[in-house]
Amino acid sequence: AWYLVPRIRELDDLVTSDLADRVVEAHPESGFAVLAGAPLGLTKKTSEGQTARRDLLAPRFAGLDEALAERPPGVAVDDVLAAVVNAWTARRLVRGTARVLTDGATDHRGRPHQLVT
Repeated sequence: AWYLVPRIRELDDLVTSDLADRVVEAHPESGFAVLAGAPLGLTKKTSEGQTARRDLLAPRFAGLDEALAERPPGVAVDDVLAAVVNAWTARRLVRGTARVLTDGATDHRGRPHQLVT
């Protein structure tokens, strides 16, 4: 997670107040839990965990197997699956079918904390 901190800070600096209500947080494992109806309980780094995640996404994304097979060198299978499930969550957010969780808290700039599932 610490590897992501510089990118999170970069995004944080780009989000202006007029964009704050459009920037939300999504976690891949939350997306997979929504797809499965419960937390998967399988590690994302194992072949069993990756197969379970792929099987949840494949009916929703034509070409998923090709994307996994043709991923750039150094890109892990679990990272591709995480990106795809977050795209699924984003699509549901735009369509109004995702849940936006918030407790009303804001960050140091007054922007709302929001988690999409």
